[in-house]
Amino acid sequence: MPADARLFHGAHMSLFVLRLPGLAMGPAFKMKDGQLRSRSSLFFCLLTLGLYFKRIVVDPQAKVVRIRRRVLWFLSFQREIPFSHIDRIDYAYRETVSRSFWSRYMYNLMDTFTVSLVLYDDERWVRLWSFAGEGSGEPFWTGWRVGPLVDLEGSQEEDSLYFVELLQYFTGKPLTR
Repeated sequence: MPADARLFHGAHMSLFVLRLPGLAMGPAFKMKDGQLRSRSSLFFCLLTLGLYFKRIVVDPQAKVVRIRRRVLWFLSFQREIPFSHIDRIDYAYRETVSRSFWSRYMYNLMDTFTVSLVLYDDERWVRLWSFAGEGSGEPFWTGWRVGPLVDLEGSQEEDSLYFVELLQYFTGKPLTR
């Protein structure tokens, strides 16, 4: 058997990818009163017992991004970033690989998409949100077994892209990767 055929034969590839929004975690966001409003997800708040909460409002009328954070239930922090201080929007991707719960021969991928603002001041970055969840595909050659027929995937990529598109629309700033 040629070397290329052996490598392909050992790969675990799924025939179908099933996208489930419940396998992704990110902020809740909506458009209301001409503003883009986002906040920490309810699941994240429950997970941290309410110790951390963040709300971001992008207001095109006032041309400002308002960031409010609450830490330890009572410490509150506020920051306003005028659109004129924003150079661009950054959209980053990171993939993490871990061993599957189901088999030692299979691997899971965790995808994380991070949305940040890059300011003119010495290129300072302000991280707005991370969207994380189950990724699809298996990147490693793991023997001769056949992988699962269905691979589950979260909606973090679509959610983050939609948020970035809305952020671009509301601020008028370009995107970098």
